[in-house]
Amino acid sequence: MSLHDKFTINESHEMSNRRGTLLSVLNIMNSLVWFCMDALWLFNYKTLPSVCMIVMLTTGAYLCFKSKVLSEICADTALFLWMWMNSLWMLSDIYNAPHLLYYAKLFFPAGLIFIIISIITNKSVSSVGKRFSRFRGLSSKKD
Repeated sequence: MSLHDKFTINESHEMSNRRGTLLSVLNIMNSLVWFCMDALWLFNYKTLPSVCMIVMLTTGAYLCFKSKVLSEICADTALFLWMWMNSLWMLSDIYNAPHLLYYAKLFFPAGLIFIIISIITNKSVSSVGKRFSRFRGLSSKKD
């Protein structure tokens, strides 16, 4: 193996590690922002939870399509639909817009469909369940 090949392999490994770290940070940030959004909503703030919602949905969209495995994409899409359901419910409540609640309710069956597809394509309920574990970026074990 040439020196160039070794350098290329090390560089590729380093990029993979950086990408994994970035995804972990985004995942944790997404969870924290979601938590803050719900807490701020609980305390009847209007603007701050809306800002948190934008950050949560943006990071959630990125995290949703990071995988190339169908079962993981489906589980992450279900989680993203949950974020949308929660966001629309919050907006409906904060801005007294009951029509948004009807849209929020549509995300529930859509999310269930993606969870079922994820289970069928993965054949492992426990690995699908891991996708819904908040703060999964803090795990000491590699999934």
